[in-house]
Amino acid sequence: MRKFIFVALFCFISKALIAQTDIKSLAHQLSEKQANDSLKVVAFYNWISNNIEYDYATYKSMYPLLDLGQTQSCSNVLTTKKALCGGYSNLFYQLCKQVGIKAEIIEGLGKVRNSSDPKDHTYRFESHAWNAVKLANKWYLLDLTWSAGAILNEQFIKKLNLEFYMPSPTAFRETHWPSDPLWQLSYLPISKDAFIQNKPNQGALLPYFSFPDTLKIYERLDSTQKVLNSQKRVLHFDPSNDNAKNILGFHSATVSLTYLEKYAQLSRKIKNKKTPQEQQRTALDNKEQLYALLKQGEEELRKGLWYYDSISDQAKIKGIPENKKAIFQNLEAIEKDREMLGKYFVMIQRMRQP
Repeated sequence: MRKFIFVALFCFISKALIAQTDIKSLAHQLSEKQANDSLKVVAFYNWISNNIEYDYATYKSMYPLLDLGQTQSCSNVLTTKKALCGGYSNLFYQLCKQVGIKAEIIEGLGKVRNSSDPKDHTYRFESHAWNAVKLANKWYLLDLTWSAGAILNEQFIKKLNLEFYMPSPTAFRETHWPSDPLWQLSYLPISKDAFIQNKPNQGALLPYFSFPDTLKIYERLDSTQKVLNSQKRVLHFDPSNDNAKNILGFHSATVSLTYLEKYAQLSRKIKNKKTPQEQQRTALDNKEQLYALLKQGEEELRKGLWYYDSISDQAKIKGIPENKKAIFQNLEAIEKDREMLGKYFVMIQRMRQP
């Protein structure tokens, strides 16, 4: 019944009516006449499936080193009308965000047929991205990329496929494995090995996983905390996941800069005092905080370095050597500042002795 209703609704929005590069305007035009969030999601799904073509040329020329930069941003996707899975899922997510519908971008593995030959039953597993959306207090899964069409004879053939529009989580799991087990939406999430070996009943990660309670906690987090919450869970269940290590390493290194900037601001406050006596008094009043900020910055840098060092040499992730070099430079600067502070406070102590 549900599928029939959605199929019927697909007829009401013509793909020729809207040609936008502005995500806000597009979201408004697609949703303004829809009576509820479910119909708005249908409108987004229909428009993307009919208007965005899979960028097979980019996939073939760059995979697996997909250093795509901004090519999968909404503005670029809407301009070129082409996308890879990241562009499809990001566009759907942003459209939902514009109208206040909760949605997520899910990353993991997709199970892909090796050929269009119906006699070929072999598969490969590739990095993939899709979406989850919340409607009427329930989360659903959908894949805009695979809904838009398929690759046949080295060409993208546009053809709407409703198989990947909100099927049951169990059915969706046959072809999609999220790195974060939360998005299996299952009390018995399966392991990556069980997914690849097509043994969903033999590879439970946990004897019981209360995903509804975990989802409630997740939804209360801000965007940054959601990323951390998800990536820590990814790494807990899959310690070899280099992408999670990279994200967590970068986050720790970024957090360290917050502490070091606070340290720099406090140092400037001390230096800006008019007399040496005022500088010394202010420094003594803030001695513990100065050392604490250096320590907190150092701890985050070392945490980031630990994550980066644990990434496999075979991982094709750009920027790691540069980030590690910056971490070492900041650790060296912290050590020098700590030494300088020690000498400064010793000098103050001597000057104050009778």
